[in-house]
Amino acid sequence: MKHIIKFITMAILLILIFSCTKNPVNSVDNPDQGERILFIRNKQKISEICTMRPDGTDIRVISHFKSDDYIKQCYSEAKWSPDKSKILVVGGPETTMEWTPIWIMDNDGNFLYKLTWNGVSAIWSPDGENIVFSRRKGYFSLIHDLYIIDSNGQNERILIETEDRSIFATDWSKDGERLLFMEEYFYYDSTGKLDSDKFEIGILNINSLENVYLTDNNIQDMYACWNPDESKIVYVSGIRDSIDIYIIDLETRIKTNLTQNPVIYYSPIWSPDELKIIYTKSLKGNYIEDIYILDIKNRATKKITNSFYTGYRYCCMDWRE
Repeated sequence: MKHIIKFITMAILLILIFSCTKNPVNSVDNPDQGERILFIRNKQKISEICTMRPDGTDIRVISHFKSDDYIKQCYSEAKWSPDKSKILVVGGPETTMEWTPIWIMDNDGNFLYKLTWNGVSAIWSPDGENIVFSRRKGYFSLIHDLYIIDSNGQNERILIETEDRSIFATDWSKDGERLLFMEEYFYYDSTGKLDSDKFEIGILNINSLENVYLTDNNIQDMYACWNPDESKIVYVSGIRDSIDIYIIDLETRIKTNLTQNPVIYYSPIWSPDELKIIYTKSLKGNYIEDIYILDIKNRATKKITNSFYTGYRYCCMDWRE
């Protein structure tokens, strides 16, 4: 009997020693290990910020927001900070028809503080010290100026002021010196109504404010994002309800069309290994929006959410290692 007790005791000790030496970050029991995709999903009266694995499994809700006025107050954007410890959030509580607040949230869904009272298209600087965003000139204006603010909510100032177009930053270079941006151009249609169906993509030097345009078409070129080594960008391009995904090689300026379907694609994001792209696909007319993953080499695609069965509309936001 003593030998059996001694054997059991030694076995327990060995298990405890092994458990104590395991790295909790690499543990299969750690739900946040490995690559995660940050996304937003919305349906009537409910808006959520979530993460999932790149195959669409293990969905974890970070923040659940319920409002009777869902149309005005749903979450619209979310981006991890460079160190992945915080999330930059646009929309949610205190959103009205007049303004959309920008928040700083932790990974448990706690609002740490309100960064600014009104803004859209918010992105982190690579060192996490600043945030660039756009803001309408006024409630009745469609024009958006470009602002910059310290990530603690201090020292807000205007970066670029425009008169006949809107400018939105979409990505920030690793050296902190350049912004990818899209400009929206406005015109009056035959009925006298102000309209817009043209966007251009460019690179802005944040110090000199000089820019170089990467596209020059009378169509919508939008949502540009650098690949990890910043040699290429992925973006969407098209007209109205027929928008596809493209890649531009920044050295050769050669464009590659990755999709050819009469639907709407937006918010493309590179995988950390540069081999895949996630994007949101919207089927016109039926309010179905899902997240897909595309293998760049063989063009194979896979839908990783299912709005038809869940009732949510999904939009990808970020991808971390």
